[in-house]
Amino acid sequence: MQKNDPNGMAEKWCRNILSGCSVAIGINTAVLIAVWALYMALTANPISPGSYWGRFIIAPTLCMLALNFCADRLIRSNRIPLQTKKYLALCNALAFCTFLCMVHSILAALLVTFVIPVFLSTVFADGRITRHIFILSLAAQVLSAVKMHFFSTRDFGTWLWFELIVASAILVASYFFAETLIQEGQYHIRSLKHSVREREQLEKRLQKDGCTGLYSHASFERLGRDALAECSACRIPLSFSMLDLDNFKEINDTYGHAAGDKVLRHLARILLNNSDAGILAFRLGGDEFGLLMKGFALPNARNVCGGIQSLCASSSLPEVDYRKITFSCGIASFAEPEIGDLMRLYKAADAAMYQAKRNGKGRIELWQTAGGRQSLHPPDKRR
Repeated sequence: MQKNDPNGMAEKWCRNILSGCSVAIGINTAVLIAVWALYMALTANPISPGSYWGRFIIAPTLCMLALNFCADRLIRSNRIPLQTKKYLALCNALAFCTFLCMVHSILAALLVTFVIPVFLSTVFADGRITRHIFILSLAAQVLSAVKMHFFSTRDFGTWLWFELIVASAILVASYFFAETLIQEGQYHIRSLKHSVREREQLEKRLQKDGCTGLYSHASFERLGRDALAECSACRIPLSFSMLDLDNFKEINDTYGHAAGDKVLRHLARILLNNSDAGILAFRLGGDEFGLLMKGFALPNARNVCGGIQSLCASSSLPEVDYRKITFSCGIASFAEPEIGDLMRLYKAADAAMYQAKRNGKGRIELWQTAGGRQSLHPPDKRR
């Protein structure tokens, strides 16, 4: 059974109600035996054990245990609908309260015990079930009072009907309290669900960059770590490319930041169109972008970036007077011996991108360790 499965929880509550009834039956039997023993010890006119035990202890206890056992078997059956199981559990509790009032009619105050099944019904958070159990409880309460009046050895007189009115008022009050509990519970559940949805939406917004819709820098470490673990387990290559728009400061200074944002979104659309489950696109900050490519060795990763570079250069935007938009790109692969973790992969791609800047911009450079000509700690960038 799933821990958060509502149907499973409802069935568990049904069994809990039956377990509570079993405990109550046991306690009632023990109390009756104790009362009988005390009465026999203190009275000068002892009653017949057979009559008392048969009427008040053995027969009622066996009947209630049999009813409880049958209800338990039905609730555990997979053939019985869940709604029926709920009614079975609550009606079993109602039967126990009726049994108390019918058998122990000398205690007219037991008429108020019918509030128990009404309050028990609130665990299912179903107003219709609570209404039905309230009506059944009210009917059982009236029948118990009638039985006390006509069949009890004690003369209650008119006081019984006063007690019935008071007990009925308490029952009605319990019903409205139960309805309030259900409504409040449903309100809190809705509020909790709303809070969970808001949190999920916030987490999604934090994962994505607001301007471009790409994954943000904050999500790079988590997604990169997952990709690294996946590729290591499957023994497939993992490459990362760092893309930096050329002359972006000049674009902002000449055409304004609105035009600069248009250029950023234009490149982001191209990256998104070339992304899939194996290629994750990031905006790492400012005019820097990243592509995390699972299953791509350096040559294949270079082809992907080359295609993106061609698309970017061949397109034009009126906001920047249709000038050619280019970027410098550096690519590194986790297969390189000096790259042992995600941050080294990031720094290697960054170093290769600096190399592309130094070599004339609008280029793609691969990070390589041969001859030690590239460092993982590049100098400050100059555009």
